[in-house]
Amino acid sequence: MSRRRRRSRDSGVRRALMITAMAVLPLSGIGALGWGLTTQLDKVSYDKVTYCYPQDGQHQSAFFLDASFTSGTSGQQDRDLASELMRTFDGLPPNGRLRVFSTAKGVASSTGIPVVDMCAPPATPEEQARIGADEETRPRLIRIKGVARAAFASKVQAHLAVIKDEAKGAIDSPVLEQIRAISRFPFEAPLKHLVVFTDGIQNSDLRQFCRVKGHLPSFAKFAKQPDYELVKPRSLDGVRVDILLVENSRLPSSIYPFCTNREIRTWWPEFFKAAGANVEPLTRIRFGGVG
Repeated sequence: MSRRRRRSRDSGVRRALMITAMAVLPLSGIGALGWGLTTQLDKVSYDKVTYCYPQDGQHQSAFFLDASFTSGTSGQQDRDLASELMRTFDGLPPNGRLRVFSTAKGVASSTGIPVVDMCAPPATPEEQARIGADEETRPRLIRIKGVARAAFASKVQAHLAVIKDEAKGAIDSPVLEQIRAISRFPFEAPLKHLVVFTDGIQNSDLRQFCRVKGHLPSFAKFAKQPDYELVKPRSLDGVRVDILLVENSRLPSSIYPFCTNREIRTWWPEFFKAAGANVEPLTRIRFGGVG
């Protein structure tokens, strides 16, 4: 009788152990699955539209494109503009972000809405490690960067086609308002570099440089007038500013009788310096005669 009881107890223990083991197996499988999901979620990957990796302190650049005169520029000048945009993109550090703002009809905004928003992804495992992204092979990283660059070039060319169309080009030239909007844009980190492509001739309800007498005083005088407070940008302290000034070959002219090229060249660097920017030597681009 005692042997039967012992065998019965032993078989009961074995059954209990088997049941426990069967219960533990699914739990361990769920645990492994959970670990796998957590690991996958911890991976840092790039956005498939902007090619940007999430990164604290990401480099931020902006390119402002004044589209008030671009419908009349030459093919060479259009290529120069495209080259400047690509040069700015190629000059980004790994994972640096570039936004392009424009005054073209239908896209200009007092709050600043970029027409192009892209990052230059890292091209080497070392660059990728510095931004805390997942390890990838060098050939794959080179391919991703090449695809991102081609996507940026395609978006740039699409917008340049828009601003060559007189029906879609800018009617006004609210350069001051747009610079203020860019200074207030919610970048993910402080803006580091701003490129400004313009003829420098402000034309909006606020001011009509060169067309109306007294609308382009020296910057020192303008800074003391009420209109300045309406367009005064937020601090650009530490921002490097490159001005690409597309000049009319003859100023004053019948259309723009109240300014000279020298006044325009002097005015804009002073405007940006007053906001705290580090202004690079101005680059002059010839446009052609007006009026």
